[in-house]
Amino acid sequence: MQKKLNAAIVGLGNVGFLFDEDSDRLKAGEIGWTHYYAYKSLSNQYNLVAVVDQDKSKFEIIKSKDEKILCFESIDKLLSKKIPVDVVSICTPNNTHIEYTQKFIGKVQGIFLEKPISDTLNNYNLDEFKNQIVKSNTSIRINYYKINEPAIKQVNKLIDKNQIRYLCVKYSGPLDAVGSHALSLLNYFADDIKIIKSIKYPSDESWGSTAFFGTKNNFFAHLIHCNQRQNLIFEFEVIDNKYKIIVDNNFSRLKKYRYFKSERYSMNYKEIKLDEEIIFPPNTERFSTYLLDIYNEINENVYDYNNLDLSINTQKILNKLSR
Repeated sequence: MQKKLNAAIVGLGNVGFLFDEDSDRLKAGEIGWTHYYAYKSLSNQYNLVAVVDQDKSKFEIIKSKDEKILCFESIDKLLSKKIPVDVVSICTPNNTHIEYTQKFIGKVQGIFLEKPISDTLNNYNLDEFKNQIVKSNTSIRINYYKINEPAIKQVNKLIDKNQIRYLCVKYSGPLDAVGSHALSLLNYFADDIKIIKSIKYPSDESWGSTAFFGTKNNFFAHLIHCNQRQNLIFEFEVIDNKYKIIVDNNFSRLKKYRYFKSERYSMNYKEIKLDEEIIFPPNTERFSTYLLDIYNEINENVYDYNNLDLSINTQKILNKLSR
């Protein structure tokens, strides 16, 4: 019998709690953008028992939804009460991620950490950070949820990673925010990418970056910064020996192209044409997928650190691009 796990959220900002309070998102059916929602949607697996935030005004809002939830102004106050917590979400600013994670190593069984692992200004030893996680037998996921989008899962079924010829992700906003999602996708489909050339320049909130990468399979990959965060662009394109696939409209639309016999050229020439277009409904399980992974690992005592490895590789490239 698998046991139910007690959970806590550190940080009640947008991704921790507030995004799903946005009336415009609710009208559009765009729910499932917060850690709070993810835990509540997995009520058979988790009890959300506590939250931590320096802003006490948020406690009244969350208490209106769950009067039994315990509220604390700091991690130290939560830990001092010795409340049984199995899994913790860390949804605080990037520069606190490693410090706060280390406070919980050895005290909880699972950690759900918002991306990226760290800000780009600190010189943390990321390999040592992984060693601390692994030695403590802690289940961990870093929330690069774009990989869990239905459109990307469909791409995975169609594309042969060993036959990729071209890969590109376009994004708007800061490199260390939306750009890190874009980098995680490049790493996911080609985990050996090396920077050939990059351009760094001021963006709306911090820095943007456009970069050109090479891979050991001898294809090129692009990271392209397109605009400010408010002018939303997030698009993915991949070409292998069978298909060209474009995922756009903020990952809600997939366009699959394939090769057909050419009507213009003789011999064995083929031309690529649109073959299928798929529109995906709003994804309400983007965060809960990782929480289910953590839940199953803890109950089965078997741990997979592929997500951590991908996130560390993403962070290392992110640091290089920023510096």
